[in-house]
Amino acid sequence: MEQRKHIDFVGSLVFLALSVYMVIEGIRYHQDITRRMALAFYESPGFFPVIVGSVMFVCSLMLLVRSTKGGALGENLQKLKDGASALMNKDMLFACVGIAIMGLYIFIVLPFLGFLLASIIFLVGIMLYLKAGHWAKILLIAISIVGISVAVVSMIFRAPLPGM
Repeated sequence: MEQRKHIDFVGSLVFLALSVYMVIEGIRYHQDITRRMALAFYESPGFFPVIVGSVMFVCSLMLLVRSTKGGALGENLQKLKDGASALMNKDMLFACVGIAIMGLYIFIVLPFLGFLLASIIFLVGIMLYLKAGHWAKILLIAISIVGISVAVVSMIFRAPLPGM
């Protein structure tokens, strides 16, 4: 039960932060829309995120209170400190590098090179990083995946791809 309380504690903190973000962004979205056209708040696209974020905030707060009953706040904070130092291991570093590669693809390579070339470079890079096989096989797979994706999305669904 003690482990579950700690998981509830961490989850409530994460969802509290997420709910605050949702409410702020919903309000900001409403303000952006009302600059262009006058809409009542309940008519704006920011209304639903604010409602969901508010409900999530209340539920997360209830979970936080429940997980800290009986003087468990100190225990949970100590476990949080211990867990943060335990996260810095080889596997976590490996995962963080993979996430960084994805971030480079999305925010740097994709806007400059377009979908076709950027996606091939990304797939080759991530598969080489994960040691998924010989480079020729990886290149063939990457080109095939991107080619099939372009064919399905642009020809069948007639949807535009970034940079194409």
